[in-house]
Amino acid sequence: MVAVSDGVAKDLITFARLPAEIVHYVHNPVYDAGLAVRGEAPAPHPWLEDGGAPVIIAVGRLHEQKDFATLLAGFFELRATRPARLIIFGEGPERQALERLISGSAFAADVALPGFCTNPFAAMSRAAMLVLSSRWEGFPNVLVEAMSCGAAVAATDCPSGPQEILDGGRYGPLVKVGDASGLAMAMSAVLDNPDAGPIAAERAKVFSVERAAASYLEILRA
Repeated sequence: MVAVSDGVAKDLITFARLPAEIVHYVHNPVYDAGLAVRGEAPAPHPWLEDGGAPVIIAVGRLHEQKDFATLLAGFFELRATRPARLIIFGEGPERQALERLISGSAFAADVALPGFCTNPFAAMSRAAMLVLSSRWEGFPNVLVEAMSCGAAVAATDCPSGPQEILDGGRYGPLVKVGDASGLAMAMSAVLDNPDAGPIAAERAKVFSVERAAASYLEILRA
């Protein structure tokens, strides 16, 4: 049995009551040089190329799992202290609830919900950073995709994946799930760190197709 993260592997052992010796994990093969090429496509939103305030992005279905409500609260807290803009790419059942939260803020003009994006890599390559605010994941590919495009990142320490991807916070801050103030502080710290993007980009290479293939071969040969 092969899981996509150590966290998922441990869940399988605990909840499916599988013998630990038959459960392995191999991180998803996300990093590929082709992502950077796709990142050179035209920007999917004018904020990403107008030279204005830094743009923070999030990418995902507008669903309670992604907890964009907490991200909005954190962004509004950040925005009260410095110029910034937020684009959340995605569509889903939480749109109306999120739109109400945005319209009730003094910083509504600095948030955009443009809907589904066919090429999010073009946004990742231009954004100041990407934030993952999820309540739970298995292995959040979007985090590695953004890092592969050179974007700095911050994430909630949700089960499972961000802890492993960011090596406990070494390659991007980890914040407690549902902690809006923590996200605000993490976003501010990343925006103030010019090395955050290159550091994240180097880490992304760990999650390559070649490395995943080698791991699968090792398991099969054993």
